[in-house]
Amino acid sequence: MVVCLENPKCREDDGDRLCSLPEPVIHQIFSFMETIDVVRASAVSQKWRYLWLSVPYLSFDMSTISSNPQEIWSHEKFKDFVNWVLLSQSGSVSIQRFRLYCLSYTNDYTVYRWVCAVARRNVQVFDLTVYGEVTELPHCLVTCESLEALKLACRQLRMCVLKLPFSVGFSRLKSLDLHNVEFLDHNLLHKFVSSRRLLEKLILKSCSFRDFKILDISSTSLKSLTLDNFGGDESGNYKVKIACPNLVSFNFLASWAPDFAFEDLDSLQNAFIFFDIIDRDERDNESCHILSKLLNELCEVKALKLSTAFLR
Repeated sequence: MVVCLENPKCREDDGDRLCSLPEPVIHQIFSFMETIDVVRASAVSQKWRYLWLSVPYLSFDMSTISSNPQEIWSHEKFKDFVNWVLLSQSGSVSIQRFRLYCLSYTNDYTVYRWVCAVARRNVQVFDLTVYGEVTELPHCLVTCESLEALKLACRQLRMCVLKLPFSVGFSRLKSLDLHNVEFLDHNLLHKFVSSRRLLEKLILKSCSFRDFKILDISSTSLKSLTLDNFGGDESGNYKVKIACPNLVSFNFLASWAPDFAFEDLDSLQNAFIFFDIIDRDERDNESCHILSKLLNELCEVKALKLSTAFLR
């Protein structure tokens, strides 16, 4: 570890207070910045000139770089920059967090190479936002034993189709966050969640399944579950089954109220249920029945929040 205070030149420069900070502290400061800005920061102080080469937090955002009116980057230039950073850093530096926001995925093998490169460097948190149809995650990421948190978001009008492994892979995964993803088989998600023994946090936002009637989330390790803007049957004609004995927090947000079935929720402390129920006159009885059932199932929680649609 390099401590700038030990440098005689640093002590001579009383005005450079930042140079007295230990390297891990500077790395922590850099963790809140885009990698392009971290590289630019190397010009601020001579002591920082090569510090970016050991930063374990990498963030590449095509939209942020392109938003700078004084510097228009092409997709090729963006790829060149990411390649340059990954090749310049030492392979012995483990990556604590890797964030990538790019335009293409399925038709560009470059992204696959980046994923495998960070997987070899023991990435712990992987955050990918793409415009494109994701079908399968690279095998190198699935089998990455250091990976603890995975976030995948698709930015396009049509959802990304995702195939999750269930037999092997993601052995140390603790957090899974999926946005705008479509699953071809709801049973595959059930198998994936139930077989990940360390999974504690699951977020499904604007996700959907093809031709399904029941969403079954069963896990002995899950502590936090969020289903936000869940894309089920628009009529609410589907069932959500939650069987998680160690679940502490549960959030559900959707247009319609599905049929809930709760099992083994003795550890649940906080629940937030939001339904944007429309055509209330036609659904009065159903809404009252759902509310009654929810209150009965969740009567032991410490904090229960319900949408105002039930109280109108």
